[in-house]
Amino acid sequence: GTTAQRPTGVEGYVRYNSDTTAFEGYASGAWSAIGGGGTVDRVTQASHGFSLGDILYLNGATYTKAIATAANTAEVVGMVSRVVDSNNFEITLSGEVTGLSSLTAGTVYFLSDSSAGAYTSTEPTTIGYVSVPLGVASSTTSFYVAPKRGSVIGGTNARTSISLANNSTNNIQHVSAYDAGE
Repeated sequence: GTTAQRPTGVEGYVRYNSDTTAFEGYASGAWSAIGGGGTVDRVTQASHGFSLGDILYLNGATYTKAIATAANTAEVVGMVSRVVDSNNFEITLSGEVTGLSSLTAGTVYFLSDSSAGAYTSTEPTTIGYVSVPLGVASSTTSFYVAPKRGSVIGGTNARTSISLANNSTNNIQHVSAYDAGE
C-alpha cells in the first residue's frame, strides 16, 4: 500500500510501499526503507538536531553538518537517512536514502557552499571552496549516496601577487604559504 496506508507499526513488520517503490520495515518506532545494499550506521549523539537528508562530517568524535567553504568542514562521511529521536539517528555512508523531496532523477548533487548540511545540483565555483560530489538522485524522492573526497577550487591561472624587496611585484601560481625573506 501507500505511505498513508501503513498499518500501526509492530517491531519487525515488513511491507512494500507503493509510493516509494521500496520495501520498508518497522523498527525502533518508525517505518524506514530496507535493502539497498549500502552501509548504514546508527549513532547516538545527544541533542543532534539533524533532519532527514542532512550531509555530515566528523568533527573529532561529533557529527556536524558539512559545508563546502573549507577543507575540514567538507570531509563528508554520509547523509542522515533516518532520525530516530532527538538523541539517535542513522547515517548512510553509501547506499540509497529515500523519503527526500524535490530531486531530479539522474542529477549529480554536490555539497552546498551556502547552507550547512545541504546539497545542491550546482557545483561550487568560489576559489578556495571545496567541490564535493555526493551522489546521484535515482528518483524525485531517492538519492544514492556515494561521497567522494572533494577538490579545492582554484581559478584559471589563480595567482597570488607577492611584493618583492626591490618594490616590484610578481604573480606566482599556487602559493599556499611562505616565510618572510624567502
